[in-house]
Amino acid sequence: MAVRSVQDGGEEGQLDTEELIDALGRVLDPYQWLWLEHSRTMRISAVDGIRKQTEWTEINEFIQAYGRDLFHASQLTLGNVRAILHNGVDWFLDYLEEEQDPLHPIKLLEDLDRGVLMREDAEWCLEQVYSVIVDRFDRFLEYNTTTTQSDYGEMIYCLLDFLRLEALYDRDAWNLTPLVIVHEVLVRHGLLDAAEIREAAFEIQTSELADRHLADLRRLQQKYGMRMPTITDHLKERFVKPLAVNRILALVDQSVQDAREGRQGESESFALLREEVDEYLEDSWGSGIDVPDWLRSLEREVFAAAHPDDGGRPGMEADLDVLPIRISREEFLQQARVWKDPLVNEKSTRKPKPAPGRKRARGENHGSGDKSDGPDASTQG
Repeated sequence: MAVRSVQDGGEEGQLDTEELIDALGRVLDPYQWLWLEHSRTMRISAVDGIRKQTEWTEINEFIQAYGRDLFHASQLTLGNVRAILHNGVDWFLDYLEEEQDPLHPIKLLEDLDRGVLMREDAEWCLEQVYSVIVDRFDRFLEYNTTTTQSDYGEMIYCLLDFLRLEALYDRDAWNLTPLVIVHEVLVRHGLLDAAEIREAAFEIQTSELADRHLADLRRLQQKYGMRMPTITDHLKERFVKPLAVNRILALVDQSVQDAREGRQGESESFALLREEVDEYLEDSWGSGIDVPDWLRSLEREVFAAAHPDDGGRPGMEADLDVLPIRISREEFLQQARVWKDPLVNEKSTRKPKPAPGRKRARGENHGSGDKSDGPDASTQG
């Protein structure tokens, strides 16, 4: 809103790129720290909730020991897994005991009966695996249709290791969200020079981290002899692909306006849009099983631009039409310098201290004329 306000202030009040970058840095840095503190308190996915190496080791050992009977792809339909989680894993184990075929005993139940495995540990492992499958069912479908490992229930830990790596990437990407938002604001307001500088700095900042994730991906691919196309594309974004999506979406509105005015062949915005999309697709293939997120975002943007007054009740993410207050360049820079200062002087808001004097002792007679403040006075009577 501040960028829009100063941008509407006329040519004399326009910020140069260096001033804008400096002002954004002053405001963004403290919020980046606050965002990181907030992110530590939340879980962004079911996989993200399993953070200790000992927990992953326990789940992997459980899958290799009992997965043949429990995690075959035919048993992991979305309806079945949701029913198990809805009724509880304890209920599911009771169901298996009641329906068990004596000619084909289930190893998990045998080990539970013999005390080899604690029931609580089995329930925890089952709940974690089923929760991850429901949360990332699109990834499970890709695993089930593109790998041979999916034919063996005891090898589903391969999928979990890939999902664990993707969750680590998503956690780092989530921590970078404020930087992505700043870039989106800049490109949507046509401040392309500032956006380009922020994008270059962002790429340098995340380059080493992206390389580390891709190295871990190659290690998993070699270890298990399998590939997950969607996860591979996701990690190859290197954190900077969302910035390309920002540029694509920022071109949609003008492209739609040009189409309405019958200037499709002459539209510079649409030509840039096609160029950005072609460049984006050069190293983004996907699995062909589900529509990628960036394409869904593009579809929503096109619909919003083509139907600005669609009617009906506003959705949950409806934009608030707040009129900006125009401010000058000097006012913007001043606000960027002092934005952390309190609006009211703290000294003026403090309650006045009571005048020095004796505090009445608890239980003291209100009519007493004794004015002694010594310790003897507080212990009398």
